[in-house]
Amino acid sequence: MQRTADPGRRSPAKYPGRANRIQKMVNGRLIERVTLLRFAETLQQSLSCNPRLTADCCRSWGSLMPSPAASTAAVRNALRRFRRNRRGSTAVEFALVAPVFFALLFAIIETAMVFFAAQVLETVTQDSGRTIMTGQVQTAALTKDQFKTAVCARISVLFDCTNGIFVDVQNYPAFANVAITDPISGGCFVPPNNYNPGGPGDIVVVRLFYQWPLFVTGLGYNIANLCGSKRLLSGTAVFRNEPY
Repeated sequence: MQRTADPGRRSPAKYPGRANRIQKMVNGRLIERVTLLRFAETLQQSLSCNPRLTADCCRSWGSLMPSPAASTAAVRNALRRFRRNRRGSTAVEFALVAPVFFALLFAIIETAMVFFAAQVLETVTQDSGRTIMTGQVQTAALTKDQFKTAVCARISVLFDCTNGIFVDVQNYPAFANVAITDPISGGCFVPPNNYNPGGPGDIVVVRLFYQWPLFVTGLGYNIANLCGSKRLLSGTAVFRNEPY
């Protein structure tokens, strides 16, 4: 039986523009689908897939809930990548070493400052003692405060001379009679209160004291010998007065 053509049916040949639009739409959908599938495959391989364990850890793109095995494998792979990653290792190593390095650096600087200050105080003691040895102090009849002012005139840096320097001057008839007392009692400094410059031929002991504050003692390096995290610096000069 021969079929007759339906006059209401539209032939594609008569409407080429519509056929082209349909073909472009189908091609676009296919290209979009292929692109999504490729992106899904690449994302799975980069995040959770191991080439050696592809059959165990890779899951299909259409799966909604990951399996426990795949999640465990993904965590293990992430930890392996983190362990192999060397970026930022220098910053981490510096953060570990920096506290010890700076503590050692500050301890060295503070120790150097203590030794330098002690040497300065010793030099000032020798120079100030010479004024007693030559009779300049006795001739001018300087009091203890005046002698301390003369000492402070020789110290321009490092020390709070007016409030921090303590002077101790004692004289003896002979070297055998020299008796030096310890100014530290109970861990604290007890300032001596002696000022006897003596006369010609006498043995004189001049001592200067200063309580040096310390700052690095809290880091396990403590060179303090006084209470209050301080170290007692002292300068001593022993001599016989000249026959002025």
